[in-house]
Amino acid sequence: MHLDLHPGKVVLTASGPMVIDWPNAGRGDGLADVATTWVILRTSRLEGPVAYQLVAAVGQWWFAAAFLAGLDRRQVFQHLPAVVAARLADGNVHDRERRLLRRLTGRRR
Repeated sequence: MHLDLHPGKVVLTASGPMVIDWPNAGRGDGLADVATTWVILRTSRLEGPVAYQLVAAVGQWWFAAAFLAGLDRRQVFQHLPAVVAARLADGNVHDRERRLLRRLTGRRR
């Protein structure tokens, strides 16, 4: 499991796309990793120039929805409470993202 996979962690090389930045990697249920990526796509801001961020914000929501195509959403979403708790415990998560994370699970604190 990558545990921090999002478009910013994929670089295009001459050999094709390559996933980078593996310090959080671990073993576990692959659907938990899918849930983590979905949560990141729904709650995090992509890094880049302002114009890129504006385009990415619109595309990011669509990509998050399309990301789950062909998967059993119920199985993926059963991991949301643990994924959201882990993200909320991450000191690198910004206040805006914390608010969005709480909305995903209906948590107030």
